[in-house]
Amino acid sequence: MLKNEYLKQWTNIVSQKIPHLRLPEVVGLATWSFGIVMTKSSSLSKVSKFIAQVNGEKANTVRQRLKEWYQEAKAKKGKLRRTLDVSSCFAPLLLWVISLLPANISTIFLFVFRVGVLFLLLLLMISFASIPPNCKKPTPVSTPLVTPLNPTPCSLILLKWL
Repeated sequence: MLKNEYLKQWTNIVSQKIPHLRLPEVVGLATWSFGIVMTKSSSLSKVSKFIAQVNGEKANTVRQRLKEWYQEAKAKKGKLRRTLDVSSCFAPLLLWVISLLPANISTIFLFVFRVGVLFLLLLLMISFASIPPNCKKPTPVSTPLVTPLNPTPCSLILLKWL
C-alpha cells in the first residue's frame, strides 16, 4: 500500500509512461526507482528501510515485496505470480526519455554493449548538430523501436529524431 504522496504521484507517472505493466509491476518499479533516487543507493536494505519509513511499514515487509518484484515467478509466494519480461519495458522507457529531451535534437545514438554473459550496457548519445557529410552514418532503425539485439559484443543503433 502506498501512503507517501510523492511515491503515489511517481507510481501514477510510471503507470502512464509504461502502460502495459500490471499494477503490481508498476508499483514495484515505481517503489524501487523512487527508493533508489531518494537514498542514492540500489541496496535492497537501504531502499527497504527508506520506503518502510516513508510508508509507515515494516522494513522486512517492504524488503520481501521489493525482492519479489525482480524474482522469477517460481521464487515468489502465491500461485498467480509472474516473471516480469524486462525487455518489454525498453521501448516505452526509451520513448519516455526521448520525450523529455529538447526539441532541437538532430540525432540520437544508442550504443549497446554486452557486459559478460548476463548484462547489457545502454549508452545514449545525443547530437544537437547535424552529422557532417563525410562521416559514415549508421542505418536508422525503423519504428517500433524494439529490435532484436545484435549478438556481437557491440551494436550501434541510430534513432532519427522525428
